Amino acid sequence: MKKRMKQLMALGLTGMLVFTGCTGKVEEPVIEETPEVVIEEVTEPEEVVEETVEEIVPLSIRTETKQKTYYFEDGEDAYLYLQYCDVSVEGDEYQKLKRSVENWSMERSEGLRSLYASFEESAAEEVEENENFYGYSLYQTVTTARADDRVLSLLDDTYQYVGGEHGMFYREGINFDSQTGKRVALSDILSNYDNFIEEAKERIIYELREDYGEELFDDYVTVIEELWKDGSEPQWYLDASGIVIVLQEYSVGPYAIGSPEIHLPYTEFKPYIKEAYLPGEETGVAAFSANQEVFLSIPGQAEEISMMLMSEQQEEVMYNSLWFGQTELELGDYLVLENAYIVRTETDIYCMLVVDEVSDDYVTYIYRLTGGAIEKVDELAAAIDAGNINPQEVRMKTWVYMLGTYEGVKNYHFDENGEFISEDTEYQLPKNEYVLTTTVDLPCMAENDEGELSEWKLPAGSHIILTAADDNSYVRFSIQETGQEGILNVQRSEEEYYHITIGGMDGETLDENDCFEVLPYAG
Repeated sequence: MKKRMKQLMALGLTGMLVFTGCTGKVEEPVIEETPEVVIEEVTEPEEVVEETVEEIVPLSIRTETKQKTYYFEDGEDAYLYLQYCDVSVEGDEYQKLKRSVENWSMERSEGLRSLYASFEESAAEEVEENENFYGYSLYQTVTTARADDRVLSLLDDTYQYVGGEHGMFYREGINFDSQTGKRVALSDILSNYDNFIEEAKERIIYELREDYGEELFDDYVTVIEELWKDGSEPQWYLDASGIVIVLQEYSVGPYAIGSPEIHLPYTEFKPYIKEAYLPGEETGVAAFSANQEVFLSIPGQAEEISMMLMSEQQEEVMYNSLWFGQTELELGDYLVLENAYIVRTETDIYCMLVVDEVSDDYVTYIYRLTGGAIEKVDELAAAIDAGNINPQEVRMKTWVYMLGTYEGVKNYHFDENGEFISEDTEYQLPKNEYVLTTTVDLPCMAENDEGELSEWKLPAGSHIILTAADDNSYVRFSIQETGQEGILNVQRSEEEYYHITIGGMDGETLDENDCFEVLPYAG
């Protein structure tokens, strides 16, 4: 087990002149004097220079997930399924941060891809010993914990299965200073570091004892005491509520308790945290957890307003309510809170909650927080893509049931009226690599750069990969061998949602299952 943990960890933020006239008596001839020429200084009016306030541009992070399958020499049997992420900073405003993030991302993904060779030999042995061997898995997921003009905190999660009863999970916090682009250690964002460490240890031990009690290993206190040993630091990140300390699987307890995370709230640890890293009123996004109090700075108000998502288990039901100031909104019950975010746009503050109501059927509830009130904006049968959530744009993902089951994504944004809208007319299928093989000739369309359509025939035996769909009347695809793109017109039944038909070459209506060798429907 320790060997596996080590392997996983390796994968491992500017005068006026005054004069007097003289008069004399006219008794004697007057000698006319040349009058003194007085030059009056003209003072130009001072130019009024308007003070300009530097506009803070929202930080925008983009994460693209890539997948690759490695096969044995026979080209048929897979021994490794790899998923990795390319992370980038959009726009030109955060150039230093952009370089740092993209360099880190490139090195990280290259490191993951280079591991395939080390898996091949052990996988070959596994095949000989286990007839039910279906390959190893190595999945990386990068999500946003906090992103604003002060801090960028990313969660780099890796799941690895290399045999045994279960896989292993490892979480690393990747933290940058948004202004300097420097990747920051916990010590960089704190003052009076030694006192912080002692107070943090006490808090971590207390929270572990309260949450897990007798499930903890006997030496868990020693493990916590040694987190900062010899200048080392635990894994950590920043979210909406404070500093979060990450404890890895098997570090303080059995596999069943997972990876405990201990929250050190901004309110309690503020004396240690440098001002430059505390949340402000700027646009940005930040994740938060249930039962963790978040204090929000509201423009025009001197005092912060607290917000909390309260979840309480009563018998077999989880009861939930959202508090903002003195306002409570009952949310009812749901299976799991998938994730939750605070989104600050230039004009409003929103709370977005993604819940799993019935086993992977995700719903996102969106609320506006204003003046101590909670206003429901919308609810969508979709989940937030947590690697692509920004003040200007939020990528939402959902299941698309068209010639199979695929994860489809659309981009949404808050408009000037505070509505959560999308201008996308179709779902993109960026993660799909499944190859469909046609069993009959099918009529399809080609679209040129001007949007003009022309008809052509997709022959039986073609290998296509779906790239987009409107969830009702058509799918886009590319041919695996050539990359040629096309459009298939389909029809969803009004009576049965999952029933899809396709028009044949002779105008007949064909069931989708009669047009392909296999369709990858889930469930």
